[in-house]
Amino acid sequence: MARHRFSDRGRTGAILRSNPCGGMRLSCLLVPMVAMVGCSHLSSPLPADAMVGLWQFPERRVWVRIHADGTTFQCRIASSTTVFRAKGRFVAPDAIRWQDIWGTDRIAGHADRIVLHGQWGDFAYVPATSPLDAACLRSDAP
Repeated sequence: MARHRFSDRGRTGAILRSNPCGGMRLSCLLVPMVAMVGCSHLSSPLPADAMVGLWQFPERRVWVRIHADGTTFQCRIASSTTVFRAKGRFVAPDAIRWQDIWGTDRIAGHADRIVLHGQWGDFAYVPATSPLDAACLRSDAP
């Protein structure tokens, strides 16, 4: 059978023999990358009782405290020193229902952080490196 002059079978075969990824270099790169991204959320989920404690948004004056009885407290101190705080309750298996306008956040616990998924975005908190600010505990704070 005569080979068509536009056929590249000979060249493709040479590429496949010389390159383990063949002519599909992009596929060889994308498949592992997609697998890594797809599995990144699987890092050591925590049971609800392991999320009890004081958590802080890194390098900010924002804390979430989760108590063993399921009550929760969040405090944010803005750069203007305005204090925002809310009480809430853990709702099994994976939510915190905040009072007032904050709504409900989904919570995911991992070995080194908790992540709150809510109407304002997704925010990761780490074990607190500084104590809860006194302004968060004052009765005159909004």
